[in-house]
Amino acid sequence: METAQSTRPQDLGPSITCFPSGKQFHINFPTFDIEDIAHALGMTCRFNGHVRHFYSVAEHSVIVALLMQELDLGDPMEGLLHDAHEAYVGDIVAPWKDVISDWRAFEQRLEWELRDYFHLPVSKTSGCRQADRLALYIEGWYLKARRGEIGSRPGDSDAEEDRRLRSIAQDLIDKRHWRTLNLLPSEATAAFMKHYNFLRP
Repeated sequence: METAQSTRPQDLGPSITCFPSGKQFHINFPTFDIEDIAHALGMTCRFNGHVRHFYSVAEHSVIVALLMQELDLGDPMEGLLHDAHEAYVGDIVAPWKDVISDWRAFEQRLEWELRDYFHLPVSKTSGCRQADRLALYIEGWYLKARRGEIGSRPGDSDAEEDRRLRSIAQDLIDKRHWRTLNLLPSEATAAFMKHYNFLRP
């Protein structure tokens, strides 16, 4: 039987060249490198660039991990890597993912592969979803044109849960002085790797 290893490179399907490893990433035969992930997420601006200043997906990931750790919402490693697949397929703003045909299935397949590789739960846990949402509200306060404004997606959360999480986020902002740090790409990449090495078993 022919395997991915014995198949000629041109038969592996579309690929990209990763940095800093220089490895080829084939979407049909994905393999993952944490340094490539950290670098790409550090270079990727969240909210498709619609923010007051550059704010990377890597910094967002660190904040989600810290929220999970400090609020006891589950494994911080899941929080750190919850958007890691975006290092390979880019960061499409969430509202558009629901209207682009087949994007969800494509993204979910890669996310499953990555979660299996890093020994994470097969799908995002409730605690990770809460921390991700809290980070969104905090980011909206510091980064958007009108404080606290975020995009809308039908079915994101019910009204009661939305109010609860917004209240927690506002408490973090008011009492803990939680803020995004405006890290440069290289700084965000370094913070991501430092946190990964700290959390790694």
